[in-house]
Amino acid sequence: MTHAIFQIQKVIVIITQGTMFVSSYYIQIKSLWDELDTYRSSSPYYQMKTHNDEKEEDRLMQFLMGLNDTYKGA
Repeated sequence: MTHAIFQIQKVIVIITQGTMFVSSYYIQIKSLWDELDTYRSSSPYYQMKTHNDEKEEDRLMQFLMGLNDTYKGA
């Protein structure tokens, strides 16, 4: 299990938009996030909101870091 999580995280770190449309890039990275979720156990209810908020922030940052330079602000 730890090996699978490591491999998924490794791909997430290196994935970029490249020549893909933004929608294709999002679909590809989202499928990795979903796969990662299958390996992680859920937190108790009282921790779930904080955990989900942090996870969404991490995912937003990963997505933005992988976009092409044409999407970066001037």
